Amino acid sequence: MSNIPALLKQSAELEKTAQYEYIRDYTASTMAHLMKAGVPHEKAAFFAREACMNNKDLVGIIKRASLLEKTAEYMAELETKIETLGVAIEKKAEDSKVELPEHLQKLSNLGFSQEEIDAIQEMPNELVEKVASAVTEPWSMGKAAGVALAEEDPLLKFIMS
Repeated sequence: MSNIPALLKQSAELEKTAQYEYIRDYTASTMAHLMKAGVPHEKAAFFAREACMNNKDLVGIIKRASLLEKTAEYMAELETKIETLGVAIEKKAEDSKVELPEHLQKLSNLGFSQEEIDAIQEMPNELVEKVASAVTEPWSMGKAAGVALAEEDPLLKFIMS
C-alpha cells in the first residue's frame, strides 16, 4: 500500500491547523481594531465572524482541507479494492488450469513442444486452425503409396497351377 493517503491526511491536518491559526489571528486583529474604534465586544465578535465567513482565502483553506481528506479516504478505499482484486486474481490463476484449444491440442499430439505451442498461440486463431487441419497427413507422407505389383506374381501363378 502506498503512503499517498497518509500524506494527503497529513496535508489536510496542516491545512486545518493553518485554518485555525488564520481564523484566530484574523478574528483577534479584527476585534482589536473594532474595539479600539469603540465598537462593543459582542458587535465586534459578530463582525469578525461575518468577515471570516466572507473571506475567500479562509473558504479556500476550508475547501482544500476537506478535499484532501476526502481524496485520502477515496484513495485508501481504492487501494483496498485493488489489493482484494489482486488476491482474487491470484487465486483464480492458481485454481484455473489452462486447457489447450482443440486445434492446439492436435499440434501437441503431433509432438510440438510447449514453447512452440506458446509461439503458435500468439498467432491469429484462424491461421493456426488452418495449419492444424492441414497437418492431418492428407498425402500419407512417409508411408508406402500402395502395392506396385499385382497381388500375385504371374510366374508364380503359372508354376502353381
